Amino acid sequence: MSKIAGKGATAVEHLIQVFFKCLEDTQAVVNKQQVGRSLFSLGLLIRYGNCLFASSGNELVDVKKSLGLLMKFLAVEDCTLQVRSLQALGYVLIARPEYMLENDIGKILEGTLSNVANERIK
Repeated sequence: MSKIAGKGATAVEHLIQVFFKCLEDTQAVVNKQQVGRSLFSLGLLIRYGNCLFASSGNELVDVKKSLGLLMKFLAVEDCTLQVRSLQALGYVLIARPEYMLENDIGKILEGTLSNVANERIK
């Protein structure tokens, strides 16, 4: 990340768009490892690249769309992908805490902390 950050926010934004497109184009989860890595990487890039976006002035990263995409992967049946998606969602919310006030985020938190939730999700 530090090597890319030296090149400016556009390089980080480009990487985010690459991972976002990879996840967006995934209709059926065929390669779970690739999807899991893409979810994790997208979350980390948004978390640690947030300060670069704020200083660059151009907002090419649509965090709202990224949140929607992460929530889509929370709904899949595979527990591993749910965990990765929830992890990425946490990274995004660390970078942008104002999105914690969204209604869907509250429902996700309630679901993950409920008694019937999988232990890995908790």
